[in-house]
Amino acid sequence: MSSASASHRRNARLRREYLYRKSLTTSESSTYEAKRRIRDALSQGKSLPTELRASYDKLKSEIDHEDSKHETNTSHVDDEYGDAGWSGKKLFC
Repeated sequence: MSSASASHRRNARLRREYLYRKSLTTSESSTYEAKRRIRDALSQGKSLPTELRASYDKLKSEIDHEDSKHETNTSHVDDEYGDAGWSGKKLFC
């Protein structure tokens, strides 16, 4: 009986974690879209859209600190194995 209740708790935890990641995806998607629109406006020399002017300073600093890996929008599914092939250097003393 103990393993069945542990399994139910694990499934409930995984379900909550999935829903949390899914909710983050929508907010990250809107932030990504705003950054994309700012990048386009700056590269084309156009003025910023009025709805983005209030958050321009924060988004611009995020755009400046992004690397090539974080410029694109990712889903909640591909983050688990994102660095699977990466192996860092190990130090042995």
